[in-house]
Amino acid sequence: MTTSTAKRNASAPENGKRWEKGVSGNPGGMTENQRKLKALCKEDADVAVKFMVALVKDTKASNRDRFAAASYIYDQAYGKARQSLHHTGELTLTHEEALSALAEDIESAGETTTH
Repeated sequence: MTTSTAKRNASAPENGKRWEKGVSGNPGGMTENQRKLKALCKEDADVAVKFMVALVKDTKASNRDRFAAASYIYDQAYGKARQSLHHTGELTLTHEEALSALAEDIESAGETTTH
């Protein structure tokens, strides 16, 4: 067991099950390194925003890059648009059946593959 795995398991419930409802598996929140990284990112966030805005306005930049920058800015300002899925066909397989068929395909492909 690696040191990081041992650390994760050190605070796991002794009964080997999931945490009880309402009990946090990470009561301390972020680690010190995560807090430091977040603080460093916040220090230079204004530079990143200025870069993205400049890229959107740069007529010499590719349209792809300008669009990506504009999309990122918009998503950060207003949130990503929800994507919906409309299904018009009939469901003929359950998830379990589809996974089972996929597993069978993988197994049979492994048997016929030569390396």
